[in-house]
Amino acid sequence: MSKMLMILFKTAETNLTDTPEKIEVFAYDLYDLVCDAYVAQLDDTPLPVTFYLERIKNIAYGYLPSEMHQQFEEYLNNKDYLPKTKIITDLT
Repeated sequence: MSKMLMILFKTAETNLTDTPEKIEVFAYDLYDLVCDAYVAQLDDTPLPVTFYLERIKNIAYGYLPSEMHQQFEEYLNNKDYLPKTKIITDLT
């Protein structure tokens, strides 16, 4: 029997009413995510850091509900990961 873990995430910020609040994640996938995240930061990794980051992205994206794929694409396209900037127009 495979071990599954439940991952919780907020739906209030996503505005997706059909998105589940819990996602079942295989324990070995979560273990791989944690291992890759830690190994990527070590000095003696046998592979480039990008290898581990790609594995993390691929495993995590596989668990992302299909309803959130469009929101994720918008997040990237709008560059919402950048900090908000404040434009100052009055230079006096």
